[in-house]
Amino acid sequence: MLILFQALEDGTNRQHPSGNVNGVFFSDSLQTGVGMVLHDDQGEFVVYKTLVVDAFYDDEGEALGLFEALSWIRSLGLERIIVELDAKNVSDAMLSNRSLNSMFGDFISSYKLLIGSPQDIKINLVHKMSML
Repeated sequence: MLILFQALEDGTNRQHPSGNVNGVFFSDSLQTGVGMVLHDDQGEFVVYKTLVVDAFYDDEGEALGLFEALSWIRSLGLERIIVELDAKNVSDAMLSNRSLNSMFGDFISSYKLLIGSPQDIKINLVHKMSML
């Protein structure tokens, strides 16, 4: 999992922070490790956060990582954010209007509520190689 976030253009000359979130699913322990870093408008390190979440499969770990990133973004008071992630199933579910009848679907529904208005946080799928 790799999640990048940056500010949406707001029509002003204000500078905005950016950051990234990366994680890995450990199938032997059914956990996902997540690391998040925030940079200022000059690209300088500001703050980081790491955590481990329990997950039964990789898509669930990807979704939980996204949730943690969105929660962290909100707790820092950041708004108008573009989130780019390489987790296709999570991205597709976040962008879909369909309801998924599963635990994964329940996670996604909760995350959509956390995001708030679609103008506030934008989700983009990016290919793993393009983020290197």
